[in-house]
Amino acid sequence: GGARDREMIIVQSMDGKLQIFEQSANAFTRQMADCLIPGPVAYVPKVDAFVTVNHACQAECYRYQVLASSQADIGAKEAESKSGNGLRSIRSAMVEWSMHVGEPCRQILEGHFSSSPATSDSNNRSSNNLHNDTRRSGSVQSELLVLCDKSLFLLKGETGGVIQQRRLERADASCMCIVPASVGGRESGGSSGNFLLAGQDATVQVYSGFNLVWAAKVPTVPVQMAVTSFGNQKGLIVCMDDSGGLSINYMGTRPPMNSVMKQVRDLDYDQVETEHRALLQVIRDSQNENKVEQTDKLHIRPQYPKSIENESPAGVSLPTAALVPLFNNLVNNGNNNNEGPYVKILVRLYLSYSGEKPATQVSLTIDTPGAFHIVPKNIILSKVAGVKNTPLMVKVFFYATKNNLPSVLDAVVTASYVSHNGEPRVTSIPLNLPMFVACKPKAPVKAAHCKVILDTEFAAQPLTEVFGDFLFAYQQSGMDVAEVLGNNAAQALGFQLFAPVDANISTGGSPLASSLNLPSGPAIVSILVSKNAGRYRIQGDSYPAMLLVLEELERRLQARIISQGGTNSVATGDSAVSLVKCADALPLEQYFAVINAHFQARVRINELTAQLNDVAHQYRMVEKRLLVRYKDRNPTPLGGLDALMKETYDRLITISDSVQEQQNLLRKCYTELEGFCKFLTAMAALKYGMTYGDRALLKSYLCPDLKEGSEQGWEETVNASITYLLKTSLAKNTKESASLSGTTLELPSSIETLKKHILLLFDRLEKGGKLTVTPTSPTAAGGGSSSHGPSSAAPSKSSSRSSRQEK
Repeated sequence: GGARDREMIIVQSMDGKLQIFEQSANAFTRQMADCLIPGPVAYVPKVDAFVTVNHACQAECYRYQVLASSQADIGAKEAESKSGNGLRSIRSAMVEWSMHVGEPCRQILEGHFSSSPATSDSNNRSSNNLHNDTRRSGSVQSELLVLCDKSLFLLKGETGGVIQQRRLERADASCMCIVPASVGGRESGGSSGNFLLAGQDATVQVYSGFNLVWAAKVPTVPVQMAVTSFGNQKGLIVCMDDSGGLSINYMGTRPPMNSVMKQVRDLDYDQVETEHRALLQVIRDSQNENKVEQTDKLHIRPQYPKSIENESPAGVSLPTAALVPLFNNLVNNGNNNNEGPYVKILVRLYLSYSGEKPATQVSLTIDTPGAFHIVPKNIILSKVAGVKNTPLMVKVFFYATKNNLPSVLDAVVTASYVSHNGEPRVTSIPLNLPMFVACKPKAPVKAAHCKVILDTEFAAQPLTEVFGDFLFAYQQSGMDVAEVLGNNAAQALGFQLFAPVDANISTGGSPLASSLNLPSGPAIVSILVSKNAGRYRIQGDSYPAMLLVLEELERRLQARIISQGGTNSVATGDSAVSLVKCADALPLEQYFAVINAHFQARVRINELTAQLNDVAHQYRMVEKRLLVRYKDRNPTPLGGLDALMKETYDRLITISDSVQEQQNLLRKCYTELEGFCKFLTAMAALKYGMTYGDRALLKSYLCPDLKEGSEQGWEETVNASITYLLKTSLAKNTKESASLSGTTLELPSSIETLKKHILLLFDRLEKGGKLTVTPTSPTAAGGGSSSHGPSSAAPSKSSSRSSRQEK
């Protein structure tokens, strides 16, 4: 407005209101009536005007005097009575110039950025001859730098004409700033200015005369930048990221303008050949399989307890009257199954470093199965002393949760550290948790709905000796094991898992649960031993609950038979076969019922999600209409919109609660399904005499590692995996192998195809099919050749393991 020596501030609100403050007083206020999203604002001193970009991607210039003298808001509706164009007429009267940039604008800067005055003059003459008459000779025109998402515009401040335009190819723009002349923004004797532009890929680009001359990476993506001086150091870049973090960066020296290599010499080809051979030898040595391993390594040695631990975690006095209910709720995940105290064990990890100097920045991460809770989950150590010092001991507490059936007792400890040479390294070891952390002794149940019989060719083993460590752990904790189990514990032994059995899921939601009167309390699994032969019957009310006892019994029997010299087999590793057999039929009917329960839960979630989307859309529409009514100067009656909004909100909350319930049900169904798949894999391996390698491969096909919230579900993933298996290792002939093609992983309309493929899979395994085909072994079940070609339908983990075993 022509005022000098006074501070004036313009403030733009989120609703498009412009407030001009002169010193501390509010000079005037103007409202942009059609503003949906406020855009950046820049002041052009030469024309005494403001430039902004509205939601329609239109750059508009408003003179200060026009805004101050006008009594109407920008785009006010009063103009409709004077002109048929209404809102457009008063805007045209106020706008000095406008230009459509075509993209959302992020920032506007005012200055002089073109390459030279001559270039600017020629551009001005070619773009707008009307303003050439008013320009004074030798004056520098005002220019605007408009930063959009994908483009960079250089506009004239007086007319809005385009001087230059540049397309940003690397990434979406974030912000920009001018390099002041005091820190090298303008070359001596010249008039071209420099500016910095930051992108979403955390790259800062330096432009001089609208030309890119330099680029560098910064730690984070800046949302605001400035170039300033600190002390005697010029050209420091101050960046702020979206989390409020400030960083000061220095770009270093200027890029050399002349060539560094000024002296040209002839190449010594003999020396080049010698260096090439030396480099090839280094590459061969690094790829040698028999290379010497590092001697300085971090060693982790676990020490397992022999009884249930009564010691509390470090720094936490548990149990206490106040903390026991809270921790029980954490371990139980809200379930009311509080029969007895929670079970915890203490595993000690001894860490030692074989180097002379200590390893630093040691971080331990423990990955546990879903049936266990761990304290602490992550451990940070500043250093681990070298070989001449005592190993460092770390205590880790494992707690048995009461909401998930334990399917495995394996955990993984991963340690990342920095060696004394400054090299980052990672090491990991498996943890085999004892059985007494997942169940406790219980009197055996004579009658059960699920039964499996295991056979051996050796004499029956007393169960009190087979599970001696398990019974000893609870005997040490104060339990009278002999009274709980009775006098016949050597032939009949019971195990009570801490997690309950959901009979509705186990039967797929069918009336079978009510007709059989299946319990929904803690799962009880019993082992009964034959008196005349080495036969063991495992029985319970749920097959997934029997998985842990089945695998433990097989492992313990295998170890006792081998230790007693009952076998002369020399096969070890993946080629070995279990000495325990099973002749029972696979429980595929119950397996399909669990699959159906999981599938129906997924379908129901999709239906509820679609309903939730429709109701949320309706809620937003009602909300917008109410906002329009409230902002109107002469509001009309609501017409029941408030009641409709309340009803829509209540329905929105109801559907959201239903989605949450279905997600919890889906989580339980997946846990049950995963346990059933592992049980079926173990039973099929014992029934068909599969090697341990084939068993692990079959488990990888039936039990994919799916994360919660993944778009790919269990049904389509397993169906694609089995389809790949039936067309490769288990293919009948070459014609089936040739028909291998990719599939799209999406939720199927039914599970009939999956059930058919599962039946076909076990049928071919029963006929002698092998998952890993070696050159000396017979081919698949049908006698045809197998093909392990790549396929999008096959899991990469399984196929790579299969290829490695073939080699």
